[in-house]
Amino acid sequence: MVEEEKENPLIALRPRQSQTLGKIEMPVWEDYFTNILNQQRIVEAHETTRQYEDIRRITAEEIRNTISTLKNQKATGPDGIFDEHIKVAPEVLIPSITDMMNLCLHTGRIPERWRTSIVRMLYKGKREPHDPN
Repeated sequence: MVEEEKENPLIALRPRQSQTLGKIEMPVWEDYFTNILNQQRIVEAHETTRQYEDIRRITAEEIRNTISTLKNQKATGPDGIFDEHIKVAPEVLIPSITDMMNLCLHTGRIPERWRTSIVRMLYKGKREPHDPN
């Protein structure tokens, strides 16, 4: 490509072809994520006996510190909330976020909507393009 550009500098202005070589079929993705998400987690004996009430509560300061580490210009989740939105209103959001996190710890449950994400797989140009592994 470099040699071509030396001979014809305008070649650099041509649109480049996508590196996508084809789509991975949905059954392949289903098998891939089923294998990843359904792996058995090894639980140590002391974990199974631990009660939710014994878990230390999350503090507002911990939430504040976490908010301060959020990165700008990252994609949103399904809720459409950017990290920048959270960073500009921490004093309003910290009490609610702290309460929600502690409720999850106390009940041992995570809202179903929090388990939803948007995943975009990007082919990096290495290995077989039709193999998600």
